[in-house]
Amino acid sequence: MNTQTPALDQLADHLKDLVRDDSEWRSLIVQLAEEILAFASEIELEPEPAAPPCEIPAESPTTPQAEPVPREKSRSAAELIAMLTLGRSTPDARVPDLPDHAVAVSEKKKPDIGLIEQRCKLKAQACELAERQRRLSEGPNASGDTASQRRELIDAAGDLPDCYLWMLDPDSHTRPAKGDYSLLGHCFETLATAVGFARAAVDDAEALPETIEMALDLLAEAQSATRAAARQTGRDREDFDQKGAYLWLSDTTDERRIYVQRHMRLDDPARPDGWDELATRIDQASEAYEKRRRVRSHRRKLLGKVAHKARLIADGEHVEESWRILVESIETLIAEGLQPSNVQLRNSLLPILDEAPDMVAEALGFQLVLREVDAFLASRSATEEPEADADPSEAIRRLRKHLAGRSIVLIGGDRRPEACDKLREAFELANIHWLSTRPHESIERFKPYIARPEVAVAAQLIRFSSHSFGDLAEHCQRCDTPFVRITGGYNPNRIAHQILEQCSEQLEALVG
Repeated sequence: MNTQTPALDQLADHLKDLVRDDSEWRSLIVQLAEEILAFASEIELEPEPAAPPCEIPAESPTTPQAEPVPREKSRSAAELIAMLTLGRSTPDARVPDLPDHAVAVSEKKKPDIGLIEQRCKLKAQACELAERQRRLSEGPNASGDTASQRRELIDAAGDLPDCYLWMLDPDSHTRPAKGDYSLLGHCFETLATAVGFARAAVDDAEALPETIEMALDLLAEAQSATRAAARQTGRDREDFDQKGAYLWLSDTTDERRIYVQRHMRLDDPARPDGWDELATRIDQASEAYEKRRRVRSHRRKLLGKVAHKARLIADGEHVEESWRILVESIETLIAEGLQPSNVQLRNSLLPILDEAPDMVAEALGFQLVLREVDAFLASRSATEEPEADADPSEAIRRLRKHLAGRSIVLIGGDRRPEACDKLREAFELANIHWLSTRPHESIERFKPYIARPEVAVAAQLIRFSSHSFGDLAEHCQRCDTPFVRITGGYNPNRIAHQILEQCSEQLEALVG
């Protein structure tokens, strides 16, 4: 059984694709076929020996002889495949230190883009050395110490799989003019940068779709420019890593259903002499991406800090310091562009909102978050609300004597039916006039409600309202309506305590 058949089938399929898609490869394959046919015609096969008898007596004690293998001068399939250079010259015996590069890659195996990036960087250095060698060879003194640098590059190439520095091979059959290798080196360096950017963007699950598309567009241009620059040196075969970048790009765009408009066809090459401007665009796009990535990382850390401090507050540990750090972190997050409605932020704050200290009233970013949290709570069904206290506190019982059968005005936040029901039940209120606020709003809209005779108290929810109501207290005084500022949430016990602390005497006087 020939165990090499699958490998030959893969090679044949790969060659068929090349022949179908690339006219230059068609020409090369035709030439290769002619050479193989000529080689085969020179092989002389010896006649096969006669087959041994097919019957061996069962009683024979002797071990059966192995079937003779026909002796022929042909090479094995592995030897024939090794003779196929597929994109490079056969290494000369005088330069054994140049590593071989891959002969063929299965069409089902995606090129290693990380290795392509490394090899392109090394090839950029090799091109610089090749250009220097070319200048030295044309100068009056055709000598120069490049051997040590050449040896270093070749050793480095030996450490990388499939790295063939053809520009250092004296038998590479290139015909570079002045500056050709230098240009190619710049193109390889630009290609390496484009590969790095594309790899980072594609591997980043949080990268924006437009970032990925831009990275792939830039990679298409960079690999096309590198191909053109390699052709300009006189090389008649595609560079392994330029081709690998193209194949990786093609696979990636197919997987992600992304269409790259330019530089993916042979008749739409990129200009190699535009490498400088292309490199600038890649650097700018990569820098913008890295900035966004750092912001995301910083945001994750701050959100984690908020969650941690919220847990400490809920557990009663380092409460004052934890609130300070929590509010500062939220202010930074909002200033850096986080949406106040962020779910992770909201979930961290929900268990501790009613314990928010007075300091939160001065934090503008925190106020925006509170508005969003309050709007969310207002939209939730009553079944999702936490249960009210089973037994009313002493503060509730005291306040109920002053508020029973009357109304109150709440200014700030969004009206929440379930919160209204709890407050109405706790204080036995006839009605609650809940007035939402808007930034920089005057108090004119509130005056008619405050002036109603059945209103016992006007309360401003500081946590959810603007501080532009400086004359609200004065208006309440003119109407003989007690005015209080509530710094917490909607918890009846907390509201009762703050009303009694701020206006119990005024309520007693009004009742008396």
